[in-house]
Amino acid sequence: MIRLPLAVACVLAIAVPHTSFAEEPAPPPPAEAPAEAPAATPAATVEQAAEPPAPEPARAPVPVRTREIRIDVPGERTLNNKLVVGGVFAAGLVASTLGVYWHLDSRDASNAVSADEFTGEAWTDEKIALVDRADRSKTRAIVAYSIGGALLIGAVAAYIFTEPNSETAVIHTGVVVAPTPDGGGMVTKLWSF
Repeated sequence: MIRLPLAVACVLAIAVPHTSFAEEPAPPPPAEAPAEAPAATPAATVEQAAEPPAPEPARAPVPVRTREIRIDVPGERTLNNKLVVGGVFAAGLVASTLGVYWHLDSRDASNAVSADEFTGEAWTDEKIALVDRADRSKTRAIVAYSIGGALLIGAVAAYIFTEPNSETAVIHTGVVVAPTPDGGGMVTKLWSF
């Protein structure tokens, strides 16, 4: 089943003509013929014939095709930024973990003095100490949850608001056809950042 799409893709890749980057530039427009010079004296004609013709100046490279490739380069956080945000996040986790510990301690102490039915017994000093421990642990859990939550929210907010900006890098590409001194030509590929 997979072979059929693969075979079709291979046939299409071979059958579809490809565009060449080394296309020849358009030919320059024909130069206008110079106007006929008036008949010169024979002495001037001899001097002109004695001078060798001046070589043509070398033509400048002709760019054939150029294009720009734009790449978004994400910014990187500094080490200091990573340490601060990570430290605040870790402190929030520690405070929240302490809140869970005190919450469970409060629940255990509360369950130790709770009864499902009326027992008719007076509370002992041990049960009063358990109630005080449950209340103290409950208060600590509330404070730890509040501080831990604030630190975690602060770490997330700092992570979002201190995100570095991304930059756009532009790569210029092109193909240049340049004449060589021996009358030939040279095709080169250009990349610039």
